[in-house]
Parts: sequence; C-alpha cells; structure tokens
Amino acid sequence: MWSSVKPFLISLGLTLGVGFLSAALIPESAQQYSALALPALAPPSWVFAPVWLLLYLLMGLAAGRILRLSPSPERTAALRYYLLQLLALFLWPLVFFRLEARWLALALILFWLIFSTILSFRPLDKKASCLLIPLLLWVAFAAYLNAGAALLN
Repeated sequence: MWSSVKPFLISLGLTLGVGFLSAALIPESAQQYSALALPALAPPSWVFAPVWLLLYLLMGLAAGRILRLSPSPERTAALRYYLLQLLALFLWPLVFFRLEARWLALALILFWLIFSTILSFRPLDKKASCLLIPLLLWVAFAAYLNAGAALLN
C-alpha cells in the first residue's frame, strides 16, 4: 500500500510546497494586482488562489502518476520537463510582482515547456498528460493578463 501512495505524497508535497513558497514570498500580490490597470476579462484577485491550488493539485497528481512508473529514460525526461515547468511557475510571480518586470514575466510563460511536459507524459500515462491540460489553458489566459498588464502599466 505504501509503495502505491508514496509517489503521490512526494509529488504533491513538492508541487504544493513550491506553490505555497512562491505565494509566501509575495504576500502583497493581491493588492498589487488590484492596483494594476488590467485588460478586459481580468478576474478579481480572489480567483487566483483557488484556481492555482487546483492546478497545483492536478500537477502533483499528474507527476505522481509518472513517478509511480518503473524508472526509464522516458520517465526521467518527462520528470525533467515537469521540474523545469515547476521552476518557471515558481519564478513567474516573483518576477511579475516582486521585481515588477512585466515583460520578463511574460517571457517566463513557457507554453512550449508545459506542452512538452504534456507530450512527454502522454506515452507514459494518458491520464497524467490530461491532468495538465487545465494548466496549459490557464497559463494561456495568464499570458493574456500579463501582456495586458505590461501594456497598460
């Protein structure tokens, strides 16, 4: 039983830990977001915490499904893409809010990295790859918001 749960505990712990650490490093982000001139369709600041929590849970579950597989070069490559994606997601709010470098933050939105993670998960576990599709869609929306904030501020 423990061997089937352990990969999920590791991946959820790492993924949620990265998300919580990133949020803890920018406690003023909701106020900063509210003070920005934003494009149409921009949601209120309270929307982001539950959406990102859900996305980080889905990411952790997806990574857990991959982590539970037998070691292979394909699994290693998929987990590398995942960790790079997680690093980019950690850095984005720090660059956007702490450094206020809106254009640099936009450059950090690496669609190809998330898409590559999805593609690398797919042959290993189709459900794991599908769990990352909401992230790709949300990050596309976040890119729209980021670009709008960069242009308007």
